[in-house]
Amino acid sequence: DVSGRVSVELDLTGGTPLISILDARGAVVARGPDLTVPNPLLWSPDQPNLYRLRVDLGQDVTEHAFGFRSIETKGGLILLN
Repeated sequence: DVSGRVSVELDLTGGTPLISILDARGAVVARGPDLTVPNPLLWSPDQPNLYRLRVDLGQDVTEHAFGFRSIETKGGLILLN
């Protein structure tokens, strides 16, 4: 089970940013300050599901792509997804 929680730390002066997470279609799936994506699609080489973190502060906008992965240990192995 992937929680889909994203933590963002910003050191800003001069305003309060609007922080959003967008899915591959560009739809907003979470908006700050609580950035939790319900039932996130996992990233893998076969299914490269990417999300975008968008930060708006006045005229300044930045976006960063990222993917969710699950990680667990089982039988001495580290398992992704």
